[in-house]
Amino acid sequence: FFATAIPLALLQLYPQNNDIELWASSILVIPMLSLLLLRRVSFQAAAWMTIGSLWLAITLSIVRYSHANGMLEITYILLIFLASILLAGRRWMFVATASVLTSTVLAFAQLSGLLHVSQHTINEKWLLALFQIGTLAAVSAFIFWNRQREKAAIQAIQVQNIELEEQRNMMEQRSAELSTSSARLQLESQQRRQSMAKLRKAEAALRTSENRYRTVFEHDPNAIIIADLLTQKIVEANGSATRLFGYRQDVIQTLSMPALSPEEQPQWVNDDADLLAMDKATFHDLSVYEWVFQKADGEQFPAEVRMVRLPTIGNSGQLFQMSIVDITERHYALRALRESEARYRTLVENAPDAIVIIDAEAQCIVEANESAALLFGKSKIELLTADIREVLPLDSADTSYNTFAEIAEATKDGGTITVEFLHTDQAGEATTLEAHLVKMPANNRRLLRASMIDVTRRRNAEDMVSAIPGCVSVLSLDGDVLWANSAFIGRFELTATNLVGVSIKQFITAEEFAFMVAALRDQTGQRNFKFIAQSVQGAEMWLTTAATVIEFKHRAAILFFVEDAETPTPTLSETTPILDGVQISAEVAQQFQELIGAILNQSTIALSKLPQHNPARSHVDKSLAAAKQFANLGRNTIGEPKAAKISVTNIAVNTLLTDNDGLFALTIPPHLSIEYALEPALPEIHADL
Repeated sequence: FFATAIPLALLQLYPQNNDIELWASSILVIPMLSLLLLRRVSFQAAAWMTIGSLWLAITLSIVRYSHANGMLEITYILLIFLASILLAGRRWMFVATASVLTSTVLAFAQLSGLLHVSQHTINEKWLLALFQIGTLAAVSAFIFWNRQREKAAIQAIQVQNIELEEQRNMMEQRSAELSTSSARLQLESQQRRQSMAKLRKAEAALRTSENRYRTVFEHDPNAIIIADLLTQKIVEANGSATRLFGYRQDVIQTLSMPALSPEEQPQWVNDDADLLAMDKATFHDLSVYEWVFQKADGEQFPAEVRMVRLPTIGNSGQLFQMSIVDITERHYALRALRESEARYRTLVENAPDAIVIIDAEAQCIVEANESAALLFGKSKIELLTADIREVLPLDSADTSYNTFAEIAEATKDGGTITVEFLHTDQAGEATTLEAHLVKMPANNRRLLRASMIDVTRRRNAEDMVSAIPGCVSVLSLDGDVLWANSAFIGRFELTATNLVGVSIKQFITAEEFAFMVAALRDQTGQRNFKFIAQSVQGAEMWLTTAATVIEFKHRAAILFFVEDAETPTPTLSETTPILDGVQISAEVAQQFQELIGAILNQSTIALSKLPQHNPARSHVDKSLAAAKQFANLGRNTIGEPKAAKISVTNIAVNTLLTDNDGLFALTIPPHLSIEYALEPALPEIHADL
């Protein structure tokens, strides 16, 4: 703008000055100002200002001097083209540009002679107007360009602000990340310090544990050996191991495990037990097996070995710890236990009593001996699979217990429970069985041992005692009255309610009772005695008694018969003087008569118990007939005051003994069994009185 305004001002001041130097100097100012604008503003503004200045100078030159050459015309056209390029796209300058270009074309056409007018269309005033319009357009373009530049600068600043904001956000994010990293580092540092503290504590605990383990290892009463699985070398051994095997510490650590064992193991030891144990211990499982070792002096001993694998680090091998316990005494005890068990089993299997083992919870028989199988008429297999209610029916027993579980509960602290029950065999015959139930030791099981015997004959004998006529009682071996019939109670002026505490020693002397017990012990069977007794009221009476040992209510007792004596006779405790043969014969006959009377009495009772269809009944009848003949002979002998030779009728002794077997069983103690056999042919019996 200033480069164009200076020449115009000079032309207005000096319109008639045609000095070319003035124009040249004004034109030379243009590139200088363009360089200044190029440094101060921008390349586009400098180019636009230069083109505009050249265009204005050329236009003035053409108008002023009406002169143009080819080079100037080409430059002029190029300037118009360049101006069009610079002004393209700016619609608000279209009018100014079009007017400038139109005037330029008209001026060029007029000067070149293409357009002829009466006077010049473009004079100085018109050119000044165009210049002013061009100046306004240039100023507007500059202002527009400046605003665009400001907008671009603002946008650049905004973009820069955005970038700065993004950078600030990135910095803040980075700062936050750094803060987080710093906090994480602090936390990791704190955790590392805590880990180091824990590590130090763990190391201290490990040292303490190692010292504790070392103390336990060294002072363990069991021999402990640590060996390598692959090389079988002994790595370490405690003091108990050195004492057990008889080696020094430095010597035993140079040995291998095979050196501590004999070349061959006994038959009861599995040769592969150590290998199987090592395979199991490889998986860190505890393996227990028995092995025979050999000491330094060659002595062999059985031992229980507990093997477990030890944890190792790196390539330190597979180490195993073996705890070795000498079980020599255990083997002796086990052998004694097995021998005792064999003796007990032999005793049970061969016992005359029927013995069964009952599981109280399962209500079944788990074991039985041969006597039990014979008693119940079944094989052992059938007995073990049979219903216990058929074998041992508690509903028929004289007991308040309903189940075997109740009996097991009652006997858990010891003691024996005795029950009687009826058993019916396959033939339909009922027998009375007495079972003694006691608790058996067992792990997690409630077992009962039942020992059973057939007490049918004993019960029949006890019933027979109750049915014996006359004055009868049952005494204990100490003389206490256990039972008495009404005749005995009346004879001694007792009552049925005061038998408790009553003793036969209240009626006879203690010496006489002791003599009777001693005589019964020396000779089984019935014995006859004579006593002078006194009743409760003090009345004196002469008694003839018969006594025998029986079993009464599971105990040994004395069956005591009492009869009145017709004439006073000395007691057996007194010495009878031997006067002559006649008196001896009379006394023998008297005792013989008493014996025959007892035989008649008991045989009559036995006969009353036998059914009519029993084949033994005829034999008992014959025995009774023979006994009556003896009685008659005895009475006749007593009546004759002289000795006589009497030949007696033969008696079937076998039949008499067998038929009176029920009475004979009364004399057997409860804890014994008796077997007897008679000769097939006995000699004839003669009595020489």
